Amino acid sequence: MLYDTACSLALVGDKEKAFQFLFSAIQAGYHRTSHLKTDSDLDSLHDDARWAKAIAACDHQEVKFIKDHSDPNKARFITTDISRFWLAYDKAMSVAPKDRAAILQREYIDRGTPGLKDFNRSGRVSAEGLAKAIESSPNFFKAIRPLSAGIDRQRAETIRAFRKLKELYPQALFPDTYFLIGEISFAGTASGNGLLIGAEMFTRSPDIPTAELGDWERNTIMEQSEIPPLVAHEFVHFHQAYGSQESLLCKCLNEGSADFIGELISGRLLTRTQKAHVWADARERQLWDEFQKEMDGTDISHWLYAGNEKGDSSGRSRLLDGLQNQRGLLPKSR
Repeated sequence: MLYDTACSLALVGDKEKAFQFLFSAIQAGYHRTSHLKTDSDLDSLHDDARWAKAIAACDHQEVKFIKDHSDPNKARFITTDISRFWLAYDKAMSVAPKDRAAILQREYIDRGTPGLKDFNRSGRVSAEGLAKAIESSPNFFKAIRPLSAGIDRQRAETIRAFRKLKELYPQALFPDTYFLIGEISFAGTASGNGLLIGAEMFTRSPDIPTAELGDWERNTIMEQSEIPPLVAHEFVHFHQAYGSQESLLCKCLNEGSADFIGELISGRLLTRTQKAHVWADARERQLWDEFQKEMDGTDISHWLYAGNEKGDSSGRSRLLDGLQNQRGLLPKSR
């Protein structure tokens, strides 16, 4: 939030306040020097003597971040947002539905970890969206409360995957993995602060009622045992630093490599990913012929992500992120 505010102030020409917020962001832990140097929102600050000081301070934070996050055995699962959510949930359920969003905003999102705030800023969770999800699936939320407390049991297997990644890629870093409660809409993503995992997406169990859920949610929620391969996949994304990724081909390489390396370090794919591979392998020639015609364009709607979002439960778009072609250019993907 501090960094974003600095960018906004720089864009409107308020250098003084922009630098105040920028230095506050760096002091709070902002460490992405390469991004800082290339962020066009801050171009107006480059001719100021304080810019060099900001770069130096950010370099210092980056060195500290690397030192603090190089050991896979010390990688942290941060679950405080889960307990914070349930405290907010109890308060929200004691008032009328129309008043719940304000409580969830104040008690959950505003007080959240850097990971939760990144998730909120990305548009993947909001107080209003949470209130609607709770109202439409009340029995689901009631039932998942005990399961959401068992996240830490998946840490040991995940750490083994991290160790393997360190063996293969000694420069690997292991930022915090934040587990939070979302809107039953996103399983995981990466941000500058680490990995962001929607814990409610890993609550599949015979005891969990799903009648209130839509087809997409019902087909997408997973067992907690799926956390290690999902986290492995997202950790690969955290380390990817590609240039422009506008084309379908680039985006498929991005996703396909995350699945390829994720499976290499964790020993397995998500169950739904493995099923998608079976579906794709039987149609490889057909899919490759179709893919060649579209891979240099920017329309990804027929191939990527739609099956990972509400509104599309088709197997096709869920599977094709990393279509394997006959030349071996594209690793398989989810």
